[in-house]
Amino acid sequence: MSTTKARLTNLGVGALKVRRFASTIKGQPVERAVAILDLQSSPTCQALIKLLKSAIANAQHNNQLAPQYLVVSNVMVDQGPTLKRIRPRARGRAYRILKRSCHVTIELDLKQGITLEQIEQERESGSKPKRARAKKAASAAAPPVEAAVEETPQEQPAKPKRARAKAKPKADDSGKVEEKE
Repeated sequence: MSTTKARLTNLGVGALKVRRFASTIKGQPVERAVAILDLQSSPTCQALIKLLKSAIANAQHNNQLAPQYLVVSNVMVDQGPTLKRIRPRARGRAYRILKRSCHVTIELDLKQGITLEQIEQERESGSKPKRARAKKAASAAAPPVEAAVEETPQEQPAKPKRARAKAKPKADDSGKVEEKE
């Protein structure tokens, strides 16, 4: 089974507000989905990021799937319970306040064109996906960090702040001001 789910219940935000952000990540690879939500300033996105990371962890732990193979296949946002509150108004009236909540379910699936058999073969052969191999090759080609540190010249200490142009005159106990040259 390659589908993995994570569910968040009773999120204290209305379903319409959550659907606005949930629709942006549907069909995206999980790395990109996390990046999209991370760039948003809404606190709702922080809850969605936490749920998405939970779904990724479920896929890794339960199904032994690496995040680079996963895509957000579905995001369902359902209406949760509504708390009814009352706000007092003029002339003894009461206005009703509805505090809405929702339930969010994120489903992850394998990317299109990748099968579980291919993942098993890669795991057995010890080969890594193309991206990981490219990163490993780039890190092997780069000079070691220690060599780069040795080549850089030593930093010079910071220059002292400029002395003030005029020295402040000092007053003695008698109240007279003496000037120094």
